[in-house]
Amino acid sequence: MNISRVSTLVYLDTMIVFIGALVWTGLPLYFFEMTGSYFYAGSMYLIGGFSFILSNIVSNYLFKVLSRYTAKFFVTTLSILTLASFFALNNQLFNLMFFLMLAFQFFINGLSFILESGFNMFLSNQPHKDIAYRNMFLLSAKTIGFFSGPILFIFFGSEMYLVFLLFFIGLLVYEYLYPIVAQLKIESISFANVEIFKKVPKSYLFIMFIDGMFLPVVMNYSFIILKETFSASDLTVSLFWLIGGVSVLLGNLLIRRMDIQKIHSKVYLITIYLTFGLILMILAPNSSLFLIGFFILTLINPLFMSLIKASFLVFFDPHYRSMALAGMNTLNQLGTILIITVITFMLESSKFFNIAYIIPLCLCIGIIRFLILKNILKRGIQ
Repeated sequence: MNISRVSTLVYLDTMIVFIGALVWTGLPLYFFEMTGSYFYAGSMYLIGGFSFILSNIVSNYLFKVLSRYTAKFFVTTLSILTLASFFALNNQLFNLMFFLMLAFQFFINGLSFILESGFNMFLSNQPHKDIAYRNMFLLSAKTIGFFSGPILFIFFGSEMYLVFLLFFIGLLVYEYLYPIVAQLKIESISFANVEIFKKVPKSYLFIMFIDGMFLPVVMNYSFIILKETFSASDLTVSLFWLIGGVSVLLGNLLIRRMDIQKIHSKVYLITIYLTFGLILMILAPNSSLFLIGFFILTLINPLFMSLIKASFLVFFDPHYRSMALAGMNTLNQLGTILIITVITFMLESSKFFNIAYIIPLCLCIGIIRFLILKNILKRGIQ
């Protein structure tokens, strides 16, 4: 596969991620505005987490079975689900939307997973820089999507799904003319080859799980904190997503300019900045300082995971990296699902736990993550 082919995978993945970002931030806020329920908002994120796990495992298998027809199947199904979601939202069928959201996120994540698997087959001897290159495109899409999702869904509601439908129809036409994944050859997860995960140090697996409890929780609940604690407007919430996207993008630009050993040597300084950002969010008397703390946190956090993800993937031969990616993402999402389930239950049923305790909880999780990473780097596993 040539450079042009790899670039096509990145560009298409960027568009898929953009749609996913619009739905990820826009639909939960749309539900929260209409119902005022933590359960509805939190459940949308849980659905996203479950669908992400399923899509990584099942999509890996479906590609092996369907081969060059995988993308056509995914895009056709997404077109149908998009149309169904439009009618469900128009008729305020919120319970049905949970199932449609699960299926929609499953196929969105699945298609993105296939495209990322193709990209990961061609990592260089500086994989953290390759990953940062791809992330710059995807994070730009997430930045715009996170920022505009709440605004677009509040103003346009269900009509957003008609725009998605037009894109998927266009993508389906493109796929018939220029097959996206026809040349990719990847191994799928099975009982026969899952044994290769045994060679990965347990600390790597555990930190993937713990990491899922950190930034996703900050991202998922901060907009509710802004609403509940600071009475923030929809514009402020959208600014929150814009700040998060821009800072993560800048963090990945920083990674592109750094050798991986330099990141290793600055792990203590990185941790200090992360901790400062979280403490500023906890103590912030207004939304402005809260957003500054959030900016610092999301600017520095990519440096942590660039060490973990790059080192994890290079344990595997190129044709096994899609399976490694599925395992890595599954552990990460399991952590997210567990912590959001606990938080949602506590917010709804406990008198002793409220929204103000979430960021301090993330601070504790961040310290645990640092201690595990410190142990990994001390052992010199790369």
